[in-house]
Amino acid sequence: MSVLCLGLLLAACAPKAPKFRLSGYIDNMKTGKVFIYNEDDVNAFLDTIFIENSRFTVEAVSEGVTPFYLVFPNAVEQVIFAEGGKSLHYEASLNDLKNYTVDGSEANEIMNEFRKQVSHTSEEAEIRSVAMQFIKTYPDSPVAVYLLDRYFVRVDRIDLARLTSLFKAVKTVQPDNEYIQSLEGKLKMLGSGRKGKVLPSVRMETSGKDSLNIKDYKNGYELIYFWATWMRNVDDVIGKVGEFYEKYGKKHDIKVVSVSLDGSKYQWQEFVRYDTVHTVHLYDGLAWDSPAVRKLGVASLPFFVLADKNKKITATGSNLDALQDGLEPTTP
Repeated sequence: MSVLCLGLLLAACAPKAPKFRLSGYIDNMKTGKVFIYNEDDVNAFLDTIFIENSRFTVEAVSEGVTPFYLVFPNAVEQVIFAEGGKSLHYEASLNDLKNYTVDGSEANEIMNEFRKQVSHTSEEAEIRSVAMQFIKTYPDSPVAVYLLDRYFVRVDRIDLARLTSLFKAVKTVQPDNEYIQSLEGKLKMLGSGRKGKVLPSVRMETSGKDSLNIKDYKNGYELIYFWATWMRNVDDVIGKVGEFYEKYGKKHDIKVVSVSLDGSKYQWQEFVRYDTVHTVHLYDGLAWDSPAVRKLGVASLPFFVLADKNKKITATGSNLDALQDGLEPTTP
């Protein structure tokens, strides 16, 4: 038997990656498109779903139970728990995208119930309280890992002791879950870069092809923000940084430093060429593996760090407006 024939035979006998099928109906949306993606490193997926007569069908590979996300043109994002071999049915109304349902698997049924219980409120604290109950009730479910990430790991100023306790409860029953393993890395990072600690020493390339340490600026405050050109709201984020600088920059002698997590150096360089804010742009090409990400506890984008003239961190988080609390009061 030839090597080619043997290769074809082995390929034919190899087990096929499991696929799931999602069929859906969106009331009040006769035609249009939405995007679907996941954050799986092995089976990464991104596609456009075209809506015809309010209906759609999509298939994709899913190893185990994997969160997939539907993104609408108005930036509303919905989570669906895909599972290889499963056929799922989705229903929503364009007038009420918050309260959608997905049937066909246990994880989605649990998530349906969670959405039902929080449908009456938009208060994050109340939603987080319900999320905590679900994590404790279903610690062996992939939903528990998702809720832990969405409502606790990614939240500013969360009680680290409470987060650690919830994490241990889930990891005890899901020690081999890759999602929970990735959260463990984020949890360790959250302990670094906290208020009161000194900025770490990390040297990176500037857009001017020099290099700079993120703690080189000695006089006044330093605002460091982590971002990437691929963020859906990148223009809004850059705009808010400009507004923050206009409001507080001169008054508090703030130096703005941006750290890009882009994979493409060319894309980063082209984007920052047109920046109108007085910013030092830094890049090392390591994306999420950057030492700056690890040392400053960056778990999601955008992320902001404010340090005073002594290079002590006074505030961090994804909400730029809240960072003003880290500035010293000034006399009128």
